[in-house]
Amino acid sequence: STDNSAPGKPVRMRLQLFTRFSPISNVRPGVIMTSNSPITVLRDTHPLPVLDACKWEKLEGDPHTVNLNAYTSEDGNKIMGTWICTPGKWYVEYVKWEYCHFQEGYCIITPEGMEPIHLRAGDIFVIEPGMKGTWEVVETVRKYFVFA
Repeated sequence: STDNSAPGKPVRMRLQLFTRFSPISNVRPGVIMTSNSPITVLRDTHPLPVLDACKWEKLEGDPHTVNLNAYTSEDGNKIMGTWICTPGKWYVEYVKWEYCHFQEGYCIITPEGMEPIHLRAGDIFVIEPGMKGTWEVVETVRKYFVFA
């Protein structure tokens, strides 16, 4: 569909266009990219996997994570990459803002005192600092993320 009035469509379209038309980069394999440039292109990055680096409290199952951090700002306050997690349930407390774009999988996020939010491949969402609750991975999740 080309209906750009549908929720989420304009955001997804802009992300695809940015990726498609970004200038060529000189990023070296295995290097976490930082830059003082107004534009940092991440097309050619090859981040090293970091296994089970998640600091959240496991509540159920035996979930395992892989972080592929493609960008970290000079001050360490902004991080961008890919996160993969196998099924399980965590207690989460967010201290930073997070943008997420699910590529694969299914999870249920339940903020304290609220109804569960079901998220699937294709969903784009933001989590605000201060959010506390549970994050249950039902089917292995692969998401793009930005922490800021």
